[in-house]
Amino acid sequence: MAAGRFAGGPVVARAGRPVVLGGGALLTAVGIALVSFVDSPVAAGCAVLLWGIGTSLGFPLALSAAGESGPDTTAASP
Repeated sequence: MAAGRFAGGPVVARAGRPVVLGGGALLTAVGIALVSFVDSPVAAGCAVLLWGIGTSLGFPLALSAAGESGPDTTAASP
């Protein structure tokens, strides 16, 4: 997760928040699926790495999106 956070800034600046969140969700889903369905310890270790990298930027990007929503958050909801 630390590697994902350190490398995430330039990736978000280049690709954009929605693309990074979608890619992170995909990496997380692949990691969870591998941990759940593969019986190899090596594959499980790689899956945990994918899972950590995928989830590393989710919370910081959600907080930055909430901060950019403006002072009246109830007015921004549909």
